[in-house]
Amino acid sequence: MNSSRKMYMTLLVILAIAPFIALGDAYPRAGWVADLHHGAHDAEGFAVIIDERTIQVDYFTYDGTAPAVYFYLGETNTQQGFINGIPIGPELVSAYDDETVVVQLPEGQTLDGYSAISVWCEEFNANFTSASFVCVGDLVPDGEIGLSDLAHLLGHYGMATGAELEDGDLNGDGDVDLSDLATLLALYGTPCNPVLTMDFDGLEDLGSDYVYEGWLIVDEMPVTSGRFSVDGAGDPFPGWFVVDYQNAVDAAMFVLTIEPAVGDDPSPADTHLLAGAFDGDMADLTIGHPAALGDDFASAAGGYILATPSTAAIDEDYDQGIWWLDPMAGPASSLTLPALPAGWVYEGWVVGTGGPVSTGRFVDPSGADSDGAGPNAGMDGAPPFPGQDFITPPTSLLGFAAVISVEPEPDNSPGPFTLKPLVDGTVDDVMPPTLQTMMNNAGSAPAGVVTFE
Repeated sequence: MNSSRKMYMTLLVILAIAPFIALGDAYPRAGWVADLHHGAHDAEGFAVIIDERTIQVDYFTYDGTAPAVYFYLGETNTQQGFINGIPIGPELVSAYDDETVVVQLPEGQTLDGYSAISVWCEEFNANFTSASFVCVGDLVPDGEIGLSDLAHLLGHYGMATGAELEDGDLNGDGDVDLSDLATLLALYGTPCNPVLTMDFDGLEDLGSDYVYEGWLIVDEMPVTSGRFSVDGAGDPFPGWFVVDYQNAVDAAMFVLTIEPAVGDDPSPADTHLLAGAFDGDMADLTIGHPAALGDDFASAAGGYILATPSTAAIDEDYDQGIWWLDPMAGPASSLTLPALPAGWVYEGWVVGTGGPVSTGRFVDPSGADSDGAGPNAGMDGAPPFPGQDFITPPTSLLGFAAVISVEPEPDNSPGPFTLKPLVDGTVDDVMPPTLQTMMNNAGSAPAGVVTFE
């Protein structure tokens, strides 16, 4: 396809889809385009997002000779992105010559989470041609409509500034110059809605009952950027969201919360896990930010003793109980932990070959935990500190691990949450009143980066 024809094609498609952009309640990526350049089997075209389920491919050409060929969506415009992607529309079993093809995702599925389209051969995992979707007018693409897009019009299509040309003269004044940029902006109304990309370390799968939700703090008010889950590798899906342009410009901060998957309140939950202020287009997210947990747990410290205060035979069965207290200090708490904000509690754990077992949840390390001496304790009383006895049936804790975790409230799982500020990998055979010291594990806390692109 020659450059003149391609230029006309681009402008015609832009004019045809401009109404989608003008609608305030339209799908945020309605009107975004993917320029499928000429590829294998003569495949090429110009794909346009119509709504959350629909893509229109204009000027589509394909020779129709390959087996099992479909339009495919990928999270990224890469080979692996399409191998992991999904087909849309029916199999392309015949030839096409500059035709319009409309394809749809099944009911219940949307384009969210997919950024690229391919003419893809399933049988051989072959990509005949592909492109990422970009905001219409963002022809470079660099995430915004600007002078670089006019330069693209002038340079890529063989035009010269000030030349009297039939194509590229968008405002019809006989010249191709910077005034044509104003025409571009008039067509599109506002700059592109940017894409918020997310990269995290240490996030865990929340299960089916809870999801993560991002929030932009705009004029001191929370605006959701989208809800997502993470896969087994801790990668978010979807990994990005289209954000209203003005909200992106005005966003001062990003906050990540844990929310119920069903029946969620439209405002943020108390469980603020990560937060960070925007520095330009990027925000580094930490648990220590004041809008998150407010502490990085770098000063967390503590220890525990083996003891069974709920039995009279403490000298014989001491290894069947664990208590976070210092008997030589009064007794007193053996934990140095910061106060937690609303939405979070501490929980003690012992972890053996059968998996983790809770020893109770608590807010104040100097008080009793949620279940006292525990359901398997003996008949005697227990001290008012976090801990638990395992008398009935008798369970020796030697060789177990001991953990203090920070848990969301309400809880998402019967196991420990990803945030574990104190850990001892092996409970040793040490009789009371000797304390066993726990290791500070704050370096394993989740973190992340979000970026407007």
